[in-house]
Amino acid sequence: MIVSEKFRVGFKQTNENFEMTNSAMLNYFVDVAGIHSAMCGELIETSPTRWLVLGYKMRIFKRPKLRTYIIVSTWSSEIRGITALREFEIRDEDGELMAICLSNWVSVNIETRKMERLTEERMGAYESEPERTNFDNKEFEKMFIPESFDEKVEFVADWKLMDINRHMNNSNYLEVVEEFAPLDFKEIVQQYNFDINYKKEILCGQDILCCYKKTEDGCVVFLINKETNDINSTIKYFK
Repeated sequence: MIVSEKFRVGFKQTNENFEMTNSAMLNYFVDVAGIHSAMCGELIETSPTRWLVLGYKMRIFKRPKLRTYIIVSTWSSEIRGITALREFEIRDEDGELMAICLSNWVSVNIETRKMERLTEERMGAYESEPERTNFDNKEFEKMFIPESFDEKVEFVADWKLMDINRHMNNSNYLEVVEEFAPLDFKEIVQQYNFDINYKKEILCGQDILCCYKKTEDGCVVFLINKETNDINSTIKYFK
């Protein structure tokens, strides 16, 4: 089952070049995924479980511009035990492919906060299409922490960054990385392709280190809890 929705790119979804931001793309993806879930009988307001994302593989061919219309599509790609792969596409009104994304999700019980195994009965409603894919490699690369970083910026995760799950919203990880990026990292974190993995939730009030390291074709960014030294998220940017 493919689910599509048409959106108009507004000012708040664009950067200083009037091109859609990375975080805006993720927010549109979550909206369309929510439409799919609702069609399958899982309303976020009433469902005892909630989908949480573990990672995105984002490939951008052409960034949507301010005041243009885009069609965002999604489908369930594959079920792997307790995780579910979901793909997304962004196309313009003429059907040109602008961006593709592979994402990995788990279902969590709201009361117990534990992950639940995905049954055939439940997932049947999503009508997964494993043969439909834009990716040759569906694995999410594990990143290892470098011996040193080029830049480190500390910030406090305040309540404005949180979502209804009471931890930092997945798109806000990209927002803070862009906001605190040193000047020589700005273009990379705003314009390049990226893989992001969410390791440990960031809670309100936590002190986080945003750590940047240049690579041959881009950079890597680690979000690390200053007090516990836990890695909250890893992001790899590349052309």
